[in-house]
Amino acid sequence: MIIVSNASPLINIARVRLFHHLHTLYEKLVIPNAVFREVVEKGAGRPGATEVLDGLKSKFIEIKRLNNTLAASALSEFFGDGEAEAIILASEISADAILLDDNKARIVAQSMNLNPVGTIGVLLELKDRGIIPEIKPYLDKAIKYGFRISPDLYNKLLQKAGE
Repeated sequence: MIIVSNASPLINIARVRLFHHLHTLYEKLVIPNAVFREVVEKGAGRPGATEVLDGLKSKFIEIKRLNNTLAASALSEFFGDGEAEAIILASEISADAILLDDNKARIVAQSMNLNPVGTIGVLLELKDRGIIPEIKPYLDKAIKYGFRISPDLYNKLLQKAGE
């Protein structure tokens, strides 16, 4: 499975120390230049930067330039550069999924027949595969670091996860 990612899921997953499990879920993780700049260059010394660099060295992560920069520029009027480039790149390479946390970006991705997965989806998949025993401690840690989720969705997720 090939997945394109925006910056925030990579950072969130690194913050909860589960980044090293992404290669178990996905065959290849592709990021556009804007995501590399946000996570590695602007985020040097912060969660995600070292993990992305390590992923690049191991060839699990690949930086890919998108062709339709005009479409990305138009989308960046509504979203950050990373989200805009990730959505366009996922469409261009027919990715199996796209890692996005922003709800509006996810709606746009779905409208383009992309399969959005977010930090929560990664946590649920890790639990479903038996890699982590429960999602609650990781979800709580992500929230502590600024991940936003409504109390209603939080409770529904824990119910879905059987926690």
